[in-house]
Amino acid sequence: KENEQSNLNLLLERMRPYVLRREKSHVEKSVPPKSEIVVEVALAPTQKRWYRALYENKVEMLVEGKAKDGPALTNLAMELRKCCNHPFLLRGVENSHYLNTQNFFDRAARRTSHDSFKHTKAEVDTLVDTCGKLQFLDKLLPDRKNKNSKVLIFSQFTMMLNVLEDYLEGRNYDYGRIDGGVTGRD
Repeated sequence: KENEQSNLNLLLERMRPYVLRREKSHVEKSVPPKSEIVVEVALAPTQKRWYRALYENKVEMLVEGKAKDGPALTNLAMELRKCCNHPFLLRGVENSHYLNTQNFFDRAARRTSHDSFKHTKAEVDTLVDTCGKLQFLDKLLPDRKNKNSKVLIFSQFTMMLNVLEDYLEGRNYDYGRIDGGVTGRD
């Protein structure tokens, strides 16, 4: 072990002139330390219903016997993660929730309308009511906006960024989006 450690130290010493390692504290002194607050948010009733159905493998009861239109259960953990983010991320949930309307969060329909498409207040309210995280965000953002604060939201799902974008547009918030589809020029 000691020989391995001394070899590692020797290697690091030889690499030091060729590797530039900079830390934020050494370069930019004016950046305040990161503060992080973790808030646990309960699932909305719709999320709970879908989560339980996924977990118990009873999707048929939620999609009115049409399991082919429901979420795929090949990767249960991923489907549960999507449900916890927003139930509309699951295949078929949004359509079963809005039986008489088209998929109004469809990004392709918005592109063909040259971004003139606006969600109604009722649609955005439904988007918020079906998700505990959006309910929390809906209470938090007005306060942050009144204080002229900026909010940074991360998501591992670009689908969730689409939902957030629809929410922010529906509530008339200014936002910027950075994901894998953004070029360096943007």
